[in-house]
Amino acid sequence: MQQQKVTAHSSEQSLVDFFRRNTVFEVPFFQRTYKWKIEQVTKLWDDILSLYEEEKEVHFLGAVIFHQRSSEPGKPVVYEIIDGQQRITSIFLLICAFIRWFT
Repeated sequence: MQQQKVTAHSSEQSLVDFFRRNTVFEVPFFQRTYKWKIEQVTKLWDDILSLYEEEKEVHFLGAVIFHQRSSEPGKPVVYEIIDGQQRITSIFLLICAFIRWFT
């Protein structure tokens, strides 16, 4: 018996490419609120530092599952984040902190 994937499409993508697109990421109302504590943020930060310190080209930061909503031509593509909200939010906050620190 052939195994079937539950997902219709999966792909790997760099973090830069993930945020670079002309897209809007939304967290659906049914998702839990941001709950990460210092332990989870520290683990994420350690993962990010290991990319730099070990000069890795690839590091798995975790899966993100999202659903593309239909949009009008010329408008940004909207994705609802189904899984990975805590991680994506934390990365986004780190990027915002870097921008604020260096400007």
